[in-house]
Amino acid sequence: MSAKEIIATFLGLRDENTIPDDCTPAERSDSAMAILSALSAAGYAIEAPHKFRILDRVTKISGSSWTGRVVGFYSTKLTPTGYCVESENEPGSVQIYPEAALRTCDGGANG
Repeated sequence: MSAKEIIATFLGLRDENTIPDDCTPAERSDSAMAILSALSAAGYAIEAPHKFRILDRVTKISGSSWTGRVVGFYSTKLTPTGYCVESENEPGSVQIYPEAALRTCDGGANG
C-alpha cells in the first residue's frame, strides 16, 4: 500500500487527494499521530533529519512573537531547513521560519 493510500484509508476518504477541512486542531493532531503510526507499522521511514518534529511546540527566538506547533517543513536555496508553525493563539494561522529562528518551548510533541 502506498503512503497516500494508507493516509486516505485512515481518514476514510474516497479520494486520497481530498483532505477534510472541518477537523478541529485536536482531531488533526490525533489523526496525524495515528497516520504516522500506521505508516511506521507499514514500514515507511518517517524520521526526518530535522531539529524539530511534527507537533513539537516551538517559539521564535527574537523579533515578533510566534508560538505554536510544527505542522510541516519546507526547503529553499536560502533556507535549507525551514518549518511551518501553526499558532496556538490563532488556530489555522501558519507562519514559516528557518530553523535558526526557532527554539523548543518544552519537551516536544508530548509536552
